[in-house]
Amino acid sequence: PVNAEPPVISVVTPAFNERDNLPALQRRLGATLAALGQPWEWIVVDDHSADDTFALVREWSEADPRITAVRLARNVGSHAALACGLAYARGRAVVLLSADLQDPPETLAALHARWREGAKVVWGLPLRPAGGLRRLFYALLRGGEGLADQPLAGGDMVLVDRQVVGVLNSRQELHSSLFARIRRCGFEQVVVPYGKARRNAGRSGWSTRKKLKLAIDSFTAFNPFLVRTMTVSGLLSIASATV
Repeated sequence: PVNAEPPVISVVTPAFNERDNLPALQRRLGATLAALGQPWEWIVVDDHSADDTFALVREWSEADPRITAVRLARNVGSHAALACGLAYARGRAVVLLSADLQDPPETLAALHARWREGAKVVWGLPLRPAGGLRRLFYALLRGGEGLADQPLAGGDMVLVDRQVVGVLNSRQELHSSLFARIRRCGFEQVVVPYGKARRNAGRSGWSTRKKLKLAIDSFTAFNPFLVRTMTVSGLLSIASATV
């Protein structure tokens, strides 16, 4: 459904088997958006869940035209789901927010305040660095073109201005890290520190295989030296085999 009044704020949430987390997120996000007093919309992109995620959000959307339910034809991963949500978002500012409540929706108010001050990209920056493989992933991303300032704490909650959304939508890239693509867009980028919480319920669908695929796609997308090295190695292998 399309509102008569264009939203100022769009919130995009990817969801894969998040039926148990969405009701709490709806309550907390709704209260936060109401306190801002701005027209809003919430787009939930169901990444082909096996549970009742889509049925629940569709029920909400039928009762409230500010909520939009989108279901993908197959499971493609959260970054591609976020890109899909960006294509639907109509707000002047768009917030990317996960469904598991590790990133408190109340942080949105601080992101919105910095955007009103003029920042085009406002990151929610966890106070604690990411651990294990995630920290290694962020460290390696720093070697990518335009990503030297990638924080080791990550950053999975971000507000982007309409102008940035236009740049992201024009590039039609679905496989690499969307957050890295946002960093490479340039524009004025600021951070808002916040405390990352534990997952509210259930288990993450972000498997090791999906993480590894995203890492490989991101490294090859953002590191021209790596791509050139692989290309030269392949050409040398072909040349040696034909001699």
